[in-house]
Amino acid sequence: MATTKAGSTQHPTPQKGTHVDNHSAHTDDHSTGRVTKEDATHRKLFGDAIRRTRLARGLSQEELAHKSGMDRSYMGRIERGEQALSIDKIWHVADALDTDPSRLFAISLEIDAMEREREQDEREGFHGIDLGTDV
Repeated sequence: MATTKAGSTQHPTPQKGTHVDNHSAHTDDHSTGRVTKEDATHRKLFGDAIRRTRLARGLSQEELAHKSGMDRSYMGRIERGEQALSIDKIWHVADALDTDPSRLFAISLEIDAMEREREQDEREGFHGIDLGTDV
């Protein structure tokens, strides 16, 4: 950061493709600054992993937010996949959940595999076994 003659701090201008909000700076689509479909999917999966782990630990969203040093509404956006997390925030959330980041990523991958299998079953017309008929 640079200091002007008047003594105020000048923040560096973000590079093209970098989104800046009050919580973190992150790059989405490198050329447009938009969140790609793949990015949105990753955020949703990671948010689902946090939510499932939080519920398994018996924590409310507000309790997890407090333990992580975040606002409850911010935590809600994370769990819904609407907010990207910095590596520092991932560590804070993992610590608050008494786990490690690798476990949260592993849960994300497990959720993704289950969803892909469900989608494939739907495409193939599998809707379960009809136990009411004789074979």
